[in-house]
Amino acid sequence: MSNDQSTTTTSPQGLEEKNPPSGIQAGPPTQIIFGGLANPQRVKKGENFSMNIGALLVDKNGTSIPGMTPVWRTTTPGATISSIGALNGQFRLNNVQTNTELRFSLTTVQYPNISKSHALSLVVV
Repeated sequence: MSNDQSTTTTSPQGLEEKNPPSGIQAGPPTQIIFGGLANPQRVKKGENFSMNIGALLVDKNGTSIPGMTPVWRTTTPGATISSIGALNGQFRLNNVQTNTELRFSLTTVQYPNISKSHALSLVVV
């Protein structure tokens, strides 16, 4: 029988977040995780593409560490990425004409040595 009294919730971006029982603190951060990212993404030629990215900074047990300041970056030409609350981000690419690789990364001001990068295909249909 497990003595784990934590609860699990699911964010709007599809990430499962483990919440420690009241009074228990998260440990030191170990990784950033992304959720809700299907590959490939699709867009009609000439349309604007937007994608929300769910992200969490977690400890070794998967417990979310709150209160972090995100630093999002993209190297996709013409694209922008911005924070939309907590560590979540929004990737945008306007007037898509050709298939493109979407590349982005996330770190935090508090823990710049912990980062996560990801690449997805954007297919014009």
